[in-house]
Amino acid sequence: MWLFFSLLALVPCVSSVKDDITPQHFTINLDLPPEKRWTEVCETRKDDIVNLVDMVKKQIPSVAVTIIEKTLAGVPDKYIPEPYREEIEAFADCLGLSAIDVMIANYAYEFAAFGCTSIVGYSSMAGIVHGRNLDFHGGDYLRNVTMTTTFTRDGKEIYDATLFGGSVGILTGVRRGGFSFSVDERDKGSPFENIEDFLKRSMAVMLLARKVMDEQSTYTDAVRILSDTPLIAPVYFIVGGTREGEGVILTRDRDGLRDSWDIAQSGNRFFVLETNYDHWVAPPKNDDRRDPGNANMKKMGPNFTPEDLWEKVLSQPPNFNHDTLYTTVMSATNSTMFRTGIRHFQG
Repeated sequence: MWLFFSLLALVPCVSSVKDDITPQHFTINLDLPPEKRWTEVCETRKDDIVNLVDMVKKQIPSVAVTIIEKTLAGVPDKYIPEPYREEIEAFADCLGLSAIDVMIANYAYEFAAFGCTSIVGYSSMAGIVHGRNLDFHGGDYLRNVTMTTTFTRDGKEIYDATLFGGSVGILTGVRRGGFSFSVDERDKGSPFENIEDFLKRSMAVMLLARKVMDEQSTYTDAVRILSDTPLIAPVYFIVGGTREGEGVILTRDRDGLRDSWDIAQSGNRFFVLETNYDHWVAPPKNDDRRDPGNANMKKMGPNFTPEDLWEKVLSQPPNFNHDTLYTTVMSATNSTMFRTGIRHFQG
C-alpha cells in the first residue's frame, strides 16, 4: 500500500510532494531504565536538539521562564511525573544542558502556537484512518529534529509516534490495535494562565499523551483519560479507534471536557475534522482551513484510501501551507500504515 509514497515525486499535480523527507526512525525500548531509553536519539541528533531547546526557550515569555525555572529547581518531581522526569534529566546529561532547560522544552505546546489539521475517517477500503498536518511558523529548526519512533515493551512493538528530538512527550501517535491520536492547539487564555495551572501541578499536554500511550490499550480508556485529566493548557485531542464510528474530537478546557464531537454527530457520517477552532464556531476568514478540508473530504467520499487522504486533503492548500512541518497518516488496525513525511510547501 505504502509503495505509493515512494512514487509521489512522480505526481506532477502536487508540486510540493517531491521535496518530502522521510524522517529518521528510532526504537525506544521501554524495558530499559528511563535514563537509557533515549541515548541513541540524543547521541545521533545532539546538535539539532541543542538548537531546538534553545529556540523553544526563546519562544516563551521571559517572566514565564523565570517562574518555571524557580519552581522546577525546587521540586521537579512534583510537576513532571516519573519516568518522564528521569528521561528528561538523562537527555540533559547527554546534551550538556541543564535539566530545567530540557524540561522547559517539553512544555513547548503550552507556550508556543501550533497550527494543525487533524482528521479521523472511516473508509470502506481501509477502516479507521487518522491523518494530521502539524504547522508551526518559522519551524525549520523543528523540521531538523522531527523523527518517528516505535516504542517496544517485552520485545513487542506497542506504539508509534512522530515527535521532536529532546521531547519525551508526544503530539502524534498510534497504539497498535487500540487507538490513534493527535493534538491540535486550542488557543484560549494566555501563557500566564498556563503558568497558574502549571503551579497547580496540572499535566502538560504532550506528557499526558505519552502517559496514555504508555498505559492504555483501548479507544474507550484513552478517550476517558484524555477527557478528564486536568491540563496546563486547553487543547483539542483528536482520537481514532479501530471500529466504524470510533473517531472523536475532544475539546478540552484546562479543568475538564468542554465538548465531545464524534463521527456520528458530524453530519457527514464518515469523518471528523479539526483545525484550531471550536467546531461550533465559524473559523476566521483569514485562517479558514476547516471548510476547504471538509470539502475535500466530502469530494473524496467514504471509499477513500490512506493515499487519498495524504494526497487529496493533507497535501492541498490551505491545509497544506508554508508552515506545515510534517504530515502523518496512521491507523490503529494496520501498523504498516504509519507514515510521516517532513514537508516543504512549494506553492
